[in-house]
Amino acid sequence: MRTLPGTTFTTTNPSLNKIRRRQMGNSYSLPSVRLYEDKILDHGVLSLISLWDRQIATSPDQKKTRVNFYYDFHGMAFDIIGVLGFGKNARDPFTGKPIEEVALKAEVLLMVIAGTDTTSNTLTWIMLCLLRHPVVYQRLKSDIRAAFPSKSVTIRHDMARNTLPYLTAVIYEAMRLYPAVAGYIPRYVPQQGAHLMNGAYFLPQGTEVCISFFASHRNKDVWSSPTDFNPERFMGAGAEERLKDVLTFSSGVRICVGRHLAMAELYTITNMSTEQLKEYLTTAVAIAKEVGPAFTDGFWRTGRFAASSDFASSEKMGNGADCVTEVDRYIEKTIFSRIRQIYPKHKFVGEETTAESGDDYIVTDEPTWIVDPVDGTNNFVHHFPYTGVSIALAINKEPVMGVIYLPVLDELYTAARGQGAFMNGMPLPIIRSPALTTPSSLADCMILSEHGHTRTEEVMGPRLASFTRLLLDKKLGGGCVQNLRITGATCPDLTMVAKGVADVCWELGPHAWDFAAGVVILTEAGGAVFDGAGWWGKNIPEAERTPKPLNIWNRKILAIRYIPDLPNRPGSGREIQKKLAKEVLEIVGDLEYAPDGLH
Repeated sequence: MRTLPGTTFTTTNPSLNKIRRRQMGNSYSLPSVRLYEDKILDHGVLSLISLWDRQIATSPDQKKTRVNFYYDFHGMAFDIIGVLGFGKNARDPFTGKPIEEVALKAEVLLMVIAGTDTTSNTLTWIMLCLLRHPVVYQRLKSDIRAAFPSKSVTIRHDMARNTLPYLTAVIYEAMRLYPAVAGYIPRYVPQQGAHLMNGAYFLPQGTEVCISFFASHRNKDVWSSPTDFNPERFMGAGAEERLKDVLTFSSGVRICVGRHLAMAELYTITNMSTEQLKEYLTTAVAIAKEVGPAFTDGFWRTGRFAASSDFASSEKMGNGADCVTEVDRYIEKTIFSRIRQIYPKHKFVGEETTAESGDDYIVTDEPTWIVDPVDGTNNFVHHFPYTGVSIALAINKEPVMGVIYLPVLDELYTAARGQGAFMNGMPLPIIRSPALTTPSSLADCMILSEHGHTRTEEVMGPRLASFTRLLLDKKLGGGCVQNLRITGATCPDLTMVAKGVADVCWELGPHAWDFAAGVVILTEAGGAVFDGAGWWGKNIPEAERTPKPLNIWNRKILAIRYIPDLPNRPGSGREIQKKLAKEVLEIVGDLEYAPDGLH
């Protein structure tokens, strides 16, 4: 909507708005929505949950069912409008008088025309965004559960809007990226007028223009990375102003009389869980435990591996700093064999099969199991206990379930999207307040990283320079971190951040199988993950120096542990995570790596 920073087209036309409000009445005003909220809940969210519960109960295995969000949301919207419009005792919330039948029918007709499609479409897009961006989903679920720990509590509109700022951000970002109405709408030029095309044209105050939803929401002068789904743009300072740049539903009071009802539906319905991953998690845990004894036999050279001192250890892909063992091959083969028996149509990505074949694999949206049979093979060979089995499941290219088993340490880490993270059954993070403090800068942090297997000067030079800057005193332009640790394996690194015993993990070059499971475990433990490509030496404008979401296939990760909110400052923990991430990225450099797989 802006042509230049500070120039926003508005719907401000007091006389027209007053006429439209009078014509449309009060039935769907915000006070009315609050008055009828029980009916909205009964015939909306609760009715929909009941429908899906019945479908699950009558399914073959009584555990899951296939739903069509688009059809179900449309049916729900019509049900709500029908109940509100033709139910008994419909009253004007301002006067308390019964609403006349003629007025009621007119408003119901307007709602059917203007309210059902926009609301239902927006709900469908929100669900699609959550399914395609599990990290966002994980954070949203964590926020909801933290604010409303009891699942028996029905979360109402005002409760959600007042206590869940990230939910507001998710809703508005979905509406920005996928507007329910993609056509043109009338808007008015603001008081200061508007300059178009770098000042070539000037439109005076009061000029009526047509604005494109789609073009306005993807205007690079207004939105950073406009095609990315990033709810963070509506968080923190200035969020209220950024919300004004989103054209919600249609054109305000002129057409969308049901905007208040629509927002009530969006806030209440989006709180529902969309996927059950317990079956996948149970499968992964059972298989990890099954291969555990073979792992420990190999580690201690006992049992089936007692006769071989090196158990066929060899260089991987001609790299002397990396190796693969007979144990790696045996465990990966066992894991894939067990999973194929249960899910024969699923895809598979494994470290050793990929390395041995030398072939690129195609990354698809289909369920894909991502396995590292022995993460930290060099640790394994040298009897260093920070090594283990990693099993993850990705759907729509995003990790949704993860299991990391460190058999030598007897630590089993498990997590599924929206279901929390655990170590040996104990909720993560293990370290909690008041022992878990809130760092004010990198100088308060312990950072984990890895030197990687590529030992050329072109790679090691920039990597060691980044380590140096992290350690240098702040007076010399460094981060002056308290500790920098290299353990030799990404999976244990991420588990330590999830536990709360380390603050940050930054790595360049690991593969998807090195951290896919850890990403789920960490984010379910309240941590945050970002793209690890550093900014040092890059000419990046300050306005664009914002940590970007993680893509697990791009081989660069920055992870921050859970940080509790400061007293009387809800959401401050998330802001501190972003602040720390920015501090890291300002100091570290970047290296070029070919992404995992073909996309």
